[in-house]
Amino acid sequence: SNIQPSSAADDLRKIKKSQRDVLQKVTEIPDTTNTDIYNLPFIPPHEINPDADIIRLDHIDPKNKDVVVINWCLTNICNYKCSYCPEDLHNGTIKGPKLEDIKNFFFKVQSYHPDKTLFFEFTGGEVTYYKEFLPLIKFIKENGGAVGIISNGARKLDVWEKYHEYIDHICLSFHSEQADPEHFYDVVAYLTDKMTTHVNIMMKPENFDMCYMLAQRIVYDCEVSIAMQPLMEGMDGDLFDYTESQKKILDEQALIYGENPKYKRRADFEEKIYRGAMRTTLSDMTTTVYASPELISRNMNTWAGWECYTGVENVSIGFNGAIFRGWCMVGGNIGNISDTNLELPSEPIICNKSQCSCGQDIMCTKVRVN
Repeated sequence: SNIQPSSAADDLRKIKKSQRDVLQKVTEIPDTTNTDIYNLPFIPPHEINPDADIIRLDHIDPKNKDVVVINWCLTNICNYKCSYCPEDLHNGTIKGPKLEDIKNFFFKVQSYHPDKTLFFEFTGGEVTYYKEFLPLIKFIKENGGAVGIISNGARKLDVWEKYHEYIDHICLSFHSEQADPEHFYDVVAYLTDKMTTHVNIMMKPENFDMCYMLAQRIVYDCEVSIAMQPLMEGMDGDLFDYTESQKKILDEQALIYGENPKYKRRADFEEKIYRGAMRTTLSDMTTTVYASPELISRNMNTWAGWECYTGVENVSIGFNGAIFRGWCMVGGNIGNISDTNLELPSEPIICNKSQCSCGQDIMCTKVRVN
């Protein structure tokens, strides 16, 4: 060989330096600390630069940072037994805390966040089976809080007539294994002008066509938001086995909204949306928007090593009153509703999960760090 040992070593050093330079370019993350991301150029998801990395997620509406969401599993009493739902969420063994304990906790959180809107989002089980559900939602509304619930919508219309004036936001979930699509449609239609209504259609692969038809019918006839939710094994495992055509529908959330829906919101309707799609900032300093089902379906829900504001912008409460930053359980148990001296997080935490599978946990600020 004509290459001398010294020049070969020099070449090797140059190659390694070049590799370091490339790695530095890939991993270099723009500092967005003092950037108004809401004034950055917006690009539709299908037009973004494929070489740009996601570097942060923020609420689509900046006002949502002034809302603290308390997502609370009140009871595991449920009228459904869905195959993809863990048994401890529907076996009826937990009736829920005493109303007085919830009231005491409400005032503790209110004193901790005096300048924030408190949005209590109750879930279960089927939360409307909590024994003191009506007094509970009346209490929160009368004391300046906002109320949201996640429900399967199976209760009769006369039940919703009693509840609707005390609920700001409802998330209705359609579960095709047991739900009656006609009744579900009727409940969505009735609540459309009563409260801000979001619909989740849980897309079981075996019943995909029926679920898709119901989703199309709802968005064509009712002035509500909707998402076709991809299902995961055990609720936090791998995605169910969707066909390519089903996956495409889920990835694109391909729905045609009606231009003149039959069931409209009133002219004086005040929409109350405290969480939703996330404004996504890219490394080329452009932004786009993704809803949590899209992030899950596209396998873009991986933020290990990022700063996450779960626990600051939202907290999760389990059946036994245990408080966590989020349902991911990152950071462990941070207290209980019965604690006399309640201390809630004021700083973000570094995520250590391989994926984020819960919409509640996804919908908070996340910042990629070097």
